[in-house]
Amino acid sequence: MKKVVLGASLTLLAGAAQAATILGVELGGNLWRTDNQLQETSLHTDKSVATSVYGVLEHPIPLVPNIRAEYLHNKNDIKGGGSSSTSHTDLTLYYELLDNWVNLDLGVTGRKLDAEATVPGFKAKADPTLAAGYVRAQFDLPFTGLSVGAAAHHGANINGSQRMRDYDAYARYEVALGFGVGAGYRVQYYRLNYDGAMQKHKIDGAYANAFWRF
Repeated sequence: MKKVVLGASLTLLAGAAQAATILGVELGGNLWRTDNQLQETSLHTDKSVATSVYGVLEHPIPLVPNIRAEYLHNKNDIKGGGSSSTSHTDLTLYYELLDNWVNLDLGVTGRKLDAEATVPGFKAKADPTLAAGYVRAQFDLPFTGLSVGAAAHHGANINGSQRMRDYDAYARYEVALGFGVGAGYRVQYYRLNYDGAMQKHKIDGAYANAFWRF
């Protein structure tokens, strides 16, 4: 009997974590002004504009996680010749713990990196798949269309010698019919293995966002 009650309780908790949303989709894109700092080297990069697109699918099915996918293309020219690319594709599975004027999501992310460093006479690649914990909190200001929030992908100690951290703070405004605009600041930290040589990156900058929710 105790096992039955415990099983039922766990099922109810999992269903509550999904926060009883209706089916929803969000599509969006960002323009991100990036500064790619190649730490512990004498190389310096020029600022560039990274582009990203993303999609979110949320649903009310208990136990089944929601899905967020993103593709980001970022390439910075190295002063004196060459370039540094840190593009990636993300897949995030998460649950909504809160879903009202306070939103709280918790999940995991898999990130496939496509990083490459090129200087005259030399090229090296790093293309690991990195895991990270994911959390996002958003506060909707009632009756205004305004929201502020922050998100984090943290995988500092679960990928062997390689590291990944990705933080994002933003504000956004839903104009009408699900369409909206926003702006924020994002910073990424990587420690990557380029063909046997470890390299650290700090990539940060402000970005503009447009989205459509339906």
